[in-house]
Amino acid sequence: MKLLFCTRSTARVTTHHSPHRSYVPSGHFPVHVVGYDHTTEVRYIVNAELLRHPIFADLLNRSAHVFGYHQKGVLKIPIDVIVFEKVIQCLQLGIDFPLDDVAHE
Repeated sequence: MKLLFCTRSTARVTTHHSPHRSYVPSGHFPVHVVGYDHTTEVRYIVNAELLRHPIFADLLNRSAHVFGYHQKGVLKIPIDVIVFEKVIQCLQLGIDFPLDDVAHE
């Protein structure tokens, strides 16, 4: 089961091979990872299987706490981009990532 994102893009760089930036493959959903300083925002397309994992549920709770339950547009997750990528990498390897050690905004 592949849990890693398919694409990572910033405003200037798109690594997905689709001609349309809004393309989201079936079984996936977009998220914007927003750094704690709110100056960094990176778009990821992640596998919907992540929604079943408790670590991702914690990220969704953090998102609701910071941005509210009524976000418009793409879901925003408040976590450092490097930390988010490490979380995804750990989930792929079946390793729990201690989010409690990550500073909250």
